[in-house]
Amino acid sequence: MKYFGYFLNYFLIISNHLLKKNLNKKNVEKPKKSIFIELCPTVNLQLTFNVLIAFILDKKFNIIFFYFGSKSLNFTSYFLRLFLTKNNFEIIDLNDNLNIKKKIKKFKSKSQLINHKYQKYKIGKYIHQSYSRLFLKTNVNLNDEKLYYLTKLSHARINLLEKIFKERNIKYVLTSHVVFVDYGTIALVARKYKAKTKIIWSHNNYSKIRTLSIDNKHLLQIDKYYNYRKEFKKIKNKNKCLNLSDRELKGRIFKNLTNYRVSNVASFSKENILKIKSKKPKVIILPACFYDANNFFRHKLFFEVYDWLDFTLSHASKTKFDWYVKPHPTNIPMNFEIFEKFKKKYPKINFLRPNTSNLTFKKNNFSSMFTFHSTAAHEFAYMNIPTVVVSDNIGADYNFAKPVKSINSYKSSIYNAHKIKNKIKLKDVLEFNYMFRFAKSSSFLYHKLDNFEDNRPNNHQSLKYSWKLMQKNNNNSLYNKNLNLAVKEIFT
Repeated sequence: MKYFGYFLNYFLIISNHLLKKNLNKKNVEKPKKSIFIELCPTVNLQLTFNVLIAFILDKKFNIIFFYFGSKSLNFTSYFLRLFLTKNNFEIIDLNDNLNIKKKIKKFKSKSQLINHKYQKYKIGKYIHQSYSRLFLKTNVNLNDEKLYYLTKLSHARINLLEKIFKERNIKYVLTSHVVFVDYGTIALVARKYKAKTKIIWSHNNYSKIRTLSIDNKHLLQIDKYYNYRKEFKKIKNKNKCLNLSDRELKGRIFKNLTNYRVSNVASFSKENILKIKSKKPKVIILPACFYDANNFFRHKLFFEVYDWLDFTLSHASKTKFDWYVKPHPTNIPMNFEIFEKFKKKYPKINFLRPNTSNLTFKKNNFSSMFTFHSTAAHEFAYMNIPTVVVSDNIGADYNFAKPVKSINSYKSSIYNAHKIKNKIKLKDVLEFNYMFRFAKSSSFLYHKLDNFEDNRPNNHQSLKYSWKLMQKNNNNSLYNKNLNLAVKEIFT
């Protein structure tokens, strides 16, 4: 049924451009510079938007669409790809013509995996990400053939991308991700050939867009959080910004208001505050997803989230404190099976419901919070609860979220969780929240394409919104003019 929905969207796109006669002329000399755009054939709204962008950029760039094909997808998208090819767009299936090796040497350790290089490209972390996420593995099994299939796939993909970038003068990449084997390899090769990588995120079904310019130094799918302090110093009216940040945090924590930057998860409900009678020092642990949280930042103390939580609980069980674990409310369901195993293994640890209000920890005077890389560190800092974090994280530029540097230091923190040194400065918390919550990093560009407020949530598979997007972009419409100006600024 889903492929039928994709097919209908392809038909709408073709019909829309034919009706508007929005077609490219044949036998026109192609531009010397190219842009590599993800086709996104399985995400209706994003596909529609990316095709609109391609028609805008066609005079300036040679358009190369890429996608990850399969038998079903190639069959369903045949007429769309034919239509785009007839309009002088090149289309490359990155799953086609891959020369995958039959044999490959096994890794001797997890460290060897994470540092694995192929043709000088450090691709180990992407292999690890894909292995954990695709196959839902909490730990890497160095004897698992699936791990080596991903390794061989990454090698073959690097070879194909090298050929593509070497033969074409690609200046920009427009993609949806820069993580996992599929997208991480593109980002790596793009960096070598000095192409700029962009991600455009939709707000309210492309009524607004937010563009992230990927930092080629680290290739992270996030803004340059490690420059927040430096960038805040350049901002004028600092007190006004800090007051705005303070009001937003008060609204989030004491009125349970939420926003897209904190995953739209309302974590401070007054209805789900627990009353805890124990007089012992109390500590909360906020774990990340076991399958989808590996290598998304620059560095970490533990190889995997599972290893970290197991280590933490094994030592926490030996203390005289009350320890609590609160699973993330948006976790992949299989995470809860892992928590059930931990419950049996560590009976002294208290496991809470995911919807437990974070106000529980303020009302019951918790001593500290432990986490892998949670964005909640600044919220806990605002509640005057210090955080111990073991990975680089969004708040790492500030003392309240500085990661622990060694296993011994972390172990000591566990046994002294009741007296963690409080490094919290309210100004730091407010400064961080302003940069993070209001996305003020220089990594971002914002564009409002509609001149009216549209608070509908994104519905990326909606045929209705896909068609509306095409209609809004009629020639000489306000949306069309705004989109053209936005595209010109993004791809200067």
